[in-house]
Amino acid sequence: MRGPAGPRARRPRPGPASVPPPVAPAPRGLSASRGLAASGRPSRTRLFARRPPPAARRAAGGRVQRAERVCPRGRRNASLGLMTLTFRRDPEPTPALCDALVALWARVSNAGGAVGFVPPVTEDDVRPSLEAYLPQIEQGRVRPLVGFDGDRPVATAFLSLNTHRLMGHWGWLYTVMVDPALQGRGVGLRLLRAAEEFARDQGLRALRLTCRGGLGLERFYEAAGYKEVGRVPSAIRVAPGDERDDVMMWLPLT
Repeated sequence: MRGPAGPRARRPRPGPASVPPPVAPAPRGLSASRGLAASGRPSRTRLFARRPPPAARRAAGGRVQRAERVCPRGRRNASLGLMTLTFRRDPEPTPALCDALVALWARVSNAGGAVGFVPPVTEDDVRPSLEAYLPQIEQGRVRPLVGFDGDRPVATAFLSLNTHRLMGHWGWLYTVMVDPALQGRGVGLRLLRAAEEFARDQGLRALRLTCRGGLGLERFYEAAGYKEVGRVPSAIRVAPGDERDDVMMWLPLT
């Protein structure tokens, strides 16, 4: 016979140690599926940040912005309305053109351009320097190259041919300047390229120019293929106590 039934045994409740710890939510910006394992411990899989949207990548300097920076220069100029820029060799130095070049020279100088003056200058200050070119242009020793945006002169350089019997195979490039309103848009580089072709067509095998030190102009010319071949320390005095090097740049054309 069975004995009297005792009280029904109850299942033991699980202790605190047997309850699995809650899974912590993945931090914002991280993939939750690759965050923490079910045990609460970090899994072996790395935590990968979600790729930010294109707008954030532009702000952070990501690939989208780099792609914009390396756009072809011609396309950028097209968006800036500079595709009408043309270069004319040996334009006739009419009074109207001379006045326009004097005005350009003064604007460049007053904007801080290193083209033989220290600002402030007036057109009357600059005019004698332009007029000094005119006899040499008439003799064919100096060949002007002028860049026009439509009918307006916006850039210029003067190609000077050597008369020395041992140096006739290379030429000088003087007074390289671009309208301040167009600087930073690739006009200067296009001017130098046009000057190279002009010099090659004259049978020259190299170009030489000088620039004022302390302004970073050497880097600009080096980007166009020129190499620094020497400098005269403190040869240019722009103000009492402010003397700059005269930097010589050389461009082989062969």
